[in-house]
Amino acid sequence: MAGYHLNAHYWELCLRRALSGREPADIPVFAMPEQRVAYAVIPKAASTSIQTAMAPFFGVQPTKSEPIASAMRPHAIRSSHFAKDLAGPDWLIFAVVREPTARIQSAWRNKMDEPDEVFGPLRRMGMRRKLPFDQFVSRLARWPTWALNDHFSPQSELLKHVRDLPGFYAAKLESLADDWAHIQRLCLDRGIGLPDLDLMNRTSGAAPKVSPQTADILGNLYRADYEGFGYDRP
Repeated sequence: MAGYHLNAHYWELCLRRALSGREPADIPVFAMPEQRVAYAVIPKAASTSIQTAMAPFFGVQPTKSEPIASAMRPHAIRSSHFAKDLAGPDWLIFAVVREPTARIQSAWRNKMDEPDEVFGPLRRMGMRRKLPFDQFVSRLARWPTWALNDHFSPQSELLKHVRDLPGFYAAKLESLADDWAHIQRLCLDRGIGLPDLDLMNRTSGAAPKVSPQTADILGNLYRADYEGFGYDRP
């Protein structure tokens, strides 16, 4: 039996899901109803930079004392609510996706390897000490994808409420200079002058090596991302 069945956090998520329908993968969306523009947030894919660029349109002034994600949080709507209550055929809905292996490597460094303390959601999953990348991926893969924190969940899972809506556009981090210019042009047609992006929070250091066994796990765990967004499997 998979270890997550014995984890109290898993059953807490199940209860929350049953009572409210809320899942960790129900990502925030920043919507501007007057202009019919919305940004669906994918962590570890330029989300800090994009929220910073959009902050003035929500009356938020970025400061050094408060992370932009915290400052913007009161203005977000959950993707499930956005899809049900706001979205329509005349909306522009954009997100930025990232090559899945690079994204999970970045998440491992940022949330497991580099901090003094392991990221809270990982500790609640039973990963209370730092793990090598291969072990980390193996532990993630034991959990159902819907129960993973949004930093580790497949991007296709995160976007499930919006990806099939009319007007959805998935930019890629690997071609973001061109894709962001395209988004700027689309938004300008709607009266929104988005600034150029100042890419922030780039993870430094060499990427961890991926063993053949871990490559197979990643290929299965993020299969929908590799295939759906046009990335080569590891």
